[in-house]
Amino acid sequence: MLFDKFVSVEYRTASGVNFVYMPLPGYSSIAVNIQPIGKEFANMNDGMFFKTYQIFTSASGITEGHRLTVSGTGEKFIVRGRQRFDYIVAPHYELVAEADTQ
Repeated sequence: MLFDKFVSVEYRTASGVNFVYMPLPGYSSIAVNIQPIGKEFANMNDGMFFKTYQIFTSASGITEGHRLTVSGTGEKFIVRGRQRFDYIVAPHYELVAEADTQ
């Protein structure tokens, strides 16, 4: 599997009356591959075409609600779903994420 980008991972926490994202320790340079999801799959998952993405990674600690920030471009994604694939040759996780517009 070709991992062509690196992301940092953040989790959401409360700070007073606001929610803020804090860095997840040990997850500052995670290799990933990010692909836009086709319109048929996006519609089945209540996502928006060209705003919903499938992210492939071998890092196991990324879960729903985490925010991923791409190194270099600063693009941000919020993880909405996760599935594990235990293939013998290339075990990995597939994440469904939405572009973060905040």
